[in-house]
Amino acid sequence: LWNQAWKDGGYGRYHVSSEPDSPGSWPIPSLFIARSYIETGNFEKMWRILQWLNTVPGALSGSWFEFYGQHLEPPIPQVGITPWTWAEMLILLIHHIIGIQPEVDHLSV
Repeated sequence: LWNQAWKDGGYGRYHVSSEPDSPGSWPIPSLFIARSYIETGNFEKMWRILQWLNTVPGALSGSWFEFYGQHLEPPIPQVGITPWTWAEMLILLIHHIIGIQPEVDHLSV
């Protein structure tokens, strides 16, 4: 699913055949996949996603667009900067990398 119909990296929101009007990578689904990679011990692919996120427009300021790709019905520019990407980044770091996990009455590390 990496680079389905594009060459810049990242994962799509859906398989490109089910959403042909907007092929391109999405940071939020890419971070979902990064979380699954770290849980399965596939650190190389998790780092590939984080390195990709570090190269896309908006990365230096931490304001990623919702979607990176070309719309088939231009002119539709990238306008959606989503704070949810930061939430997913923090979940990846705190819960999955550092290992702080909330339980019913305590935190486990």
